[in-house]
Amino acid sequence: MVFVPQRPYYPIATLAEAIVYPEPLPTQPQALAHVMQQIHDYLGRFDLSKLTPQLDHSADWNKILSLGELQKLQIIRILIQAPAWICLDEPTSAMDHAGRRLALSLLLEELKSSTIVMITHGVEEAAGWDKSYDMHALTAEN
Repeated sequence: MVFVPQRPYYPIATLAEAIVYPEPLPTQPQALAHVMQQIHDYLGRFDLSKLTPQLDHSADWNKILSLGELQKLQIIRILIQAPAWICLDEPTSAMDHAGRRLALSLLLEELKSSTIVMITHGVEEAAGWDKSYDMHALTAEN
């Protein structure tokens, strides 16, 4: 199970290591090549290709990247790790509309066997999910 906060955490590490954290990068060459290809592909899809040259650089990414960029990398982390259970707390709050739509559609399309629970204030973000609950409506009834 993975809990995903609104403000993601990244260790001081290479960007590639930070993206797959808390898992280590694979040491087996084929597995490493596969993960690196996934990272490259997702960076391109999220319009973050400018970060590709930084994948081998170590830094405090929490201080360098914007919250929206950190959230996109967090979605990439989830897509690569493909956990069975995912609990998301406002995972796209700092992304623009296009980034939010892409992140949520990728989660729904590529993690079909995962159970995903998402907390959000954005009603439009709940579209496309199997079930959604409006907590305001539920508390108003009581």
